[in-house]
Amino acid sequence: MPVTEKTYVQTLARHHRILVFIDGNIVEDVLRQVMQANLHIWGGRYNPIIPVFNGVLTQDWLDMIKDFDPDFVYYSSKIAVEVLKEIPFFNPKEYIAFDEDRRVYFPGLNIHNLLHTNVHDRFTAPKTKLLAYMGQWDMAMPAKTFYRLNFGFMPAYVGEDMMTEKYELVGISDGAAQKINDIISEWKPYFKSNLSALHVNSIYLRAKQYHDEERFQWIVYDSSNYLLNLLYFWNRQLYMEPKNRLVHVVTSASEMDELLMDPDLQKLVFYLSHTNPTYLVSMNMSAENLETIRKRMQTACPRLRILSDKIPEFPFPVGRYESLQSSFLQPSKNLVIGKSDFIRLPVLAFESADSIDDGPYAVDIRVENGMGDDRREIKFPIGTYLHQLAIEGSTRITRDRHITLFTTRREHTIEFRVPDDLAIIRSVLHYREKQKHLVQLPIEYTETSPAGQKLMAFFQLFDSNWTTLGGFLEEKFWLQLFRYDSELPSSPIRSGKGVFSYQDLQKELAALTERYRPQITGLLRDQSEQDVDDENIDRVIEREIKEAFQFHIEPGIEFLVKKGGLLMGMKVKCDLCGSNRWYSLAELSDKIRCKGCNNITMPNLSSKIYFKVSDIVINNLLSDQTKNNKQYDGNYVVLKTLLYLKAIYQGPDYSFSWCGPLAYRTQYMPNNWSSDFDIAVLLNGRLALGEAKCQYREFTTIEIDRLVWAANTLYPDLIIVSCLFGNLDSVVQKIRERVTNPTCEVISYNVFAPWYKFPPLFGV
Repeated sequence: MPVTEKTYVQTLARHHRILVFIDGNIVEDVLRQVMQANLHIWGGRYNPIIPVFNGVLTQDWLDMIKDFDPDFVYYSSKIAVEVLKEIPFFNPKEYIAFDEDRRVYFPGLNIHNLLHTNVHDRFTAPKTKLLAYMGQWDMAMPAKTFYRLNFGFMPAYVGEDMMTEKYELVGISDGAAQKINDIISEWKPYFKSNLSALHVNSIYLRAKQYHDEERFQWIVYDSSNYLLNLLYFWNRQLYMEPKNRLVHVVTSASEMDELLMDPDLQKLVFYLSHTNPTYLVSMNMSAENLETIRKRMQTACPRLRILSDKIPEFPFPVGRYESLQSSFLQPSKNLVIGKSDFIRLPVLAFESADSIDDGPYAVDIRVENGMGDDRREIKFPIGTYLHQLAIEGSTRITRDRHITLFTTRREHTIEFRVPDDLAIIRSVLHYREKQKHLVQLPIEYTETSPAGQKLMAFFQLFDSNWTTLGGFLEEKFWLQLFRYDSELPSSPIRSGKGVFSYQDLQKELAALTERYRPQITGLLRDQSEQDVDDENIDRVIEREIKEAFQFHIEPGIEFLVKKGGLLMGMKVKCDLCGSNRWYSLAELSDKIRCKGCNNITMPNLSSKIYFKVSDIVINNLLSDQTKNNKQYDGNYVVLKTLLYLKAIYQGPDYSFSWCGPLAYRTQYMPNNWSSDFDIAVLLNGRLALGEAKCQYREFTTIEIDRLVWAANTLYPDLIIVSCLFGNLDSVVQKIRERVTNPTCEVISYNVFAPWYKFPPLFGV
């Protein structure tokens, strides 16, 4: 492939994306600890917490999380990790067990780093005030666990006080603990539990059916039925965009009893609901018990509306997902000239840059180069081993096939090497990284095959541009010219065997136009609203022939001559042996040696120019140049298949990386073999391997066996078989029946017959 001269490397800082699986029998206090640990790190409020019941992950929860792309999966040590690794749509860096009998901790950037002067509740607070725990750890107060989970009201860890010292603190000490609701309603502090939802880079879900996310809900539960209520409290947030206020709170029945005894409860509810009705809900409390609590709460809050509501089935069925991207964190772009350079990692400024700690975070890296048809992204297959290929450090490939680097603010730059397409494809055929383990695949070597070398040389003739190549290869007139073939038995193109003059092209186009005159006449009359007589048709055809030469044939000849696809020369007839051979302009002089008899002869200087099709072109389009049946070379089917794949997989994040046919040899097998892949491409970062044949009958049992082996062993996303003649349904069926790789798709492509695309033969 051509060397990339300029590569743009875009970097974007974000939080760790974590997915937490808990055992279905988890203790209530431990589940609260899991939630509080998430609330203590950047982005933690959008980390799903998912139950596994008796080793089974139910489909409703799976449907809810299938579009998340976690960097790390944490799971209760009581869950068998094999159950989680069978989930097909995740590719985390690591699966990490946590012990429910110990303090739960998730690494990430401390939430206090996100503090700034405008982080307060935009509805009520004039500036940032923080609710601060000033008492002893065992400070006595009513419903203490309620404030801890919902408001983040906890003693500061070591060093956190340095991050909050410049903000106004609403301190709650032992003496003031009994008046906490009055203090909150008067001072209107910003709750620390909201910090973990700032500057989120993740997704949120859209339920299939409407659910009122604007309703402020107060979730209440019996301690004997805590699990589903706490999971609803946590995961309901995933169905809405981040808000700078609480959208719901949760209490146990015992906590509610303590809160209802506080005369200042109405002030707290008023502050939380922003004068809107408060909806009392529960996942499994009886309607009678819930109504009893509602009445008690209404009595305690006479000036407010306390209603009850029924929670629909949860998790809500997902209709689609939306991206969450903080406008504050903007990507930065690095220019790499040549094959490698050091790129700058983004600075985590936020609004209080001086207090950023060394907590770990992620940097998403997108690579874009400007070679080929257009600037395009370089995407990588899942599990690409990047250490020797592109970047050193702790990395993974995301769901959208980009690089994520895990780092801290101690790293300011990192070396980035720009891999070419062949290097990426060869790498993923030799190695894959799976959860920090390097898996060596059973391939001993890979290299561009002789057929691949021919194809690459052919591609470079067309400026390494698929659009330009397709313009010639998919036009029937050019294709016949390259293969010295014609629909006309007496054509000079056919008899010239790759040598032709400008006049030969004129005769060819005129004769083809005459051959298809009835069809051309019919098309012209169909396109005209009035009757068109023969004289006008002659005039239109004559004009279109001129336009064909002016706008298509002449520019094409000029381009091909310039690139070496056509060679210019003359025919020289020998006076001795009578042979009339073609000689390039470089060979011509006043005296030349005859190619027929080696005698010295003289060219006729009045001879016209003849063009000769380059061997590079012929060798890719004709498999046997000595036969009259014009058998297509396999590279023609390969090129047509590549053009097809490139066309159907285009999109907003389009990426197409490829190499020519690739020879390989297996290893670590009872019977090693050597073969090649005709098709080896990356379609938006998804590896596609395949075979291209002229006839469908060429897909022998051995060919099918090797494609099945590749599908099950080399982790491709796509296996494709293509041919020029015949039906491939049976071939696809035989492969599909034996493919055990659940993420590998098997498809076929039949190369369509070329047709004329420029006047006057367009469409015939």
